[in-house]
Amino acid sequence: MEPVTHLLASTALARSAFDRTRYAIPAALVAGAAVDLDWLSQFAGPEAYLNYYRVATHSLAGAAAVAFASALLFWQLGRRDAKPPASFVPLLSVSLVAALLHLLFDVLNPHGVALFWPFSSARYAWDLAEVLDPLLLAILLFGWLVPTLLRLVTEEIGARAERKGPRRWAAAALILVALYFGARWYWHSNAVARLDASVYRGAPPLRVAALPDSPSPLRWRGLAETENTFEEVEAPGTAGGYFDADRSLTLYKPEFSKALENAQKAASVQRYVAAARFPIARVEPLLESDGFPRGGFRVMVRDLRFTERTPLIRPVVVIVDLDEQNRVVDERFAFADQN
Repeated sequence: MEPVTHLLASTALARSAFDRTRYAIPAALVAGAAVDLDWLSQFAGPEAYLNYYRVATHSLAGAAAVAFASALLFWQLGRRDAKPPASFVPLLSVSLVAALLHLLFDVLNPHGVALFWPFSSARYAWDLAEVLDPLLLAILLFGWLVPTLLRLVTEEIGARAERKGPRRWAAAALILVALYFGARWYWHSNAVARLDASVYRGAPPLRVAALPDSPSPLRWRGLAETENTFEEVEAPGTAGGYFDADRSLTLYKPEFSKALENAQKAASVQRYVAAARFPIARVEPLLESDGFPRGGFRVMVRDLRFTERTPLIRPVVVIVDLDEQNRVVDERFAFADQN
């Protein structure tokens, strides 16, 4: 999820379950935000972004390390106060739960999280919500703004504010979040079932996915892979919603060629395919600056999970250039928006 959602979720968590812990909210905010430190890998280039974003600090081990550092920081700050010193164990608890909540929210996205790094590089994604989910953001804002507004009103009329008000509203917001994602899971399951039960241009699907591509949980971007094509089609989240597999957008897999075979053996392509879920290649002749072909080929591989509308994620592609004898002469990663 995007940073504001994580910060609001961390605040709701600290208010609802750790309201008696000193420094609970700042500790939760730091732990919940610091998990995204691996986002900085994009400044080291597309290869680093592909290899490290949502890996180290998004793993269970990384989240535990982030939580320990956050708890230690605020425990040290709490020892300098004139008040009773802050307790380390509650601070560690709120920091750890905030970091784990961040991981849970990001697993809900289609982009993958390496939960068990460094023991496994496998990425887990439930495809339930996009990085920027307006409805989720609205629920969390509701739980944060309402007690704030009520406090201002009570102060204005001179009444005594209810101490447990923020805690109850924060807990209510988290319960609404859980119900919201329960509903999204149900609608997502319906979309996957419709995609899997359909036939595309006369061919059954080898695998399918329903990706969030709209603020509405009733509309999903369906991807279906057949033997020779990838099919993209809108899938309904309701069991009786309109669905027409014949209206899918067909993307043909490239025909076999020596250039494609050699490009697939390149180390960069193998690393990319290991991280991608729906990789598709495009083979084009290499052109000189004057526009005449020079005899070689360029193979570009991209992941169909990502589109131009994908928010807050920088899709990476891999490009392989081959000479006239179909030998690899160059291979590199690139951001799709810069290619």
